[in-house]
Amino acid sequence: MSEALRSRLAQIKDGDATGRTFAEAIADNLVRLACSNEPNAVHAAVEIANRIEGKSRQSIEFSDISADLRSRSDGELLFHLEHNRWPTDEERALLLAPSAHPTA
Repeated sequence: MSEALRSRLAQIKDGDATGRTFAEAIADNLVRLACSNEPNAVHAAVEIANRIEGKSRQSIEFSDISADLRSRSDGELLFHLEHNRWPTDEERALLLAPSAHPTA
């Protein structure tokens, strides 16, 4: 498909008074649209910029949830399951404190 499109775009556009190729005619239309007050003008300008300058890089931040979960104590994990949130610093201190009631 790509090869066929490249071939067709390189051909002279039928009936074009200036003898432009299809690619040249499309480029001309895109530039004219970008310079207009039409609703798609900004989209056309972005398309031109992306073709000329390349798309701008987008940084994506993500957290490693598995590392976060591995760093949590069993008490913190149970707390989260019961309360649907992580414990506050005060609650965490209580969770990590030795039990006041010895088990038998």
